[in-house]
Amino acid sequence: MHAAWQRMHAHIAELRIAAGWIAIGGVSAGGGLAAGLAQRLHDEGGAHTWLAGAHTSPA
Repeated sequence: MHAAWQRMHAHIAELRIAAGWIAIGGVSAGGGLAAGLAQRLHDEGGAHTWLAGAHTSPA
């Protein structure tokens, strides 16, 4: 995920992405990956990230 994040930022203008409005998230294992990426970005002093989670349970 970190490599994808770096690649996206390397081409941010070309992709026409608003850098201040990028969200990451996931469910189950994807949520763990998103949390890990958010922590790594924080630790590297890079992007300021907000990680939001939602818990759902079967009906």
